[in-house]
Amino acid sequence: MPVADDHKKYILQLYAIALADEAVSKEELLFLNEFARRKGISENEIDQLLLNPEMIVPVIAESLPEKIELLYYAAGMVCADGKIDERELPVLKNCCSNLGFMAENCDDISAFMLEEVKKSTSLADIQVLVKLNMIQ
Repeated sequence: MPVADDHKKYILQLYAIALADEAVSKEELLFLNEFARRKGISENEIDQLLLNPEMIVPVIAESLPEKIELLYYAAGMVCADGKIDERELPVLKNCCSNLGFMAENCDDISAFMLEEVKKSTSLADIQVLVKLNMIQ
């Protein structure tokens, strides 16, 4: 039976980032499991999703807060093992583009998100920063 939960589809996107450097570190798996735990997804469900990705019904993040949340966690996955591998960056930028951001802005958006994640800025604070910058 297909899974239509937005958060479950993010599991595969985060896992794709972890795989981009051809090695999934312990820290990346911990990050993935922590994301899942926060979203109420069990380890068994993670295993099933990774083994059966066709179970996920594609759902597009429509609101800006949803898009920012996914990029935040995607940047978190890039930084999870303590190093940013150059092979992970195109996957992050592709995620940004797939979320509907203009391609010419994806480099800057990805760089901003990585910098904020490295500074341990909370998702809520990033949401506020984005909202304030949109108003100006």
